[in-house]
Amino acid sequence: MNAILGYSELLIEEAEDEGHESMIGDLQRITTAGTLLLNLINDILDISKIEAGRMELFLSDFEVESALDFLNAVAEPLAAKNNNQVE
Repeated sequence: MNAILGYSELLIEEAEDEGHESMIGDLQRITTAGTLLLNLINDILDISKIEAGRMELFLSDFEVESALDFLNAVAEPLAAKNNNQVE
């Protein structure tokens, strides 16, 4: 997956250099989808490690409001890209 992501990023740079603007959007979608898939794969692997007892969890206290503020700051720009709103 890392090879696919690296290659798609190289293709984006090449398309920008050669003025192939029509291809850049599709290549960026490939990169975004690949990144999301890689994150999903890593999350599944982490869950498998937890279930197998090979990863230790460290529980800690945190302020819910701070965590929600952080999540909102991350989610709002992503939602705005697709003309969505976070409520």
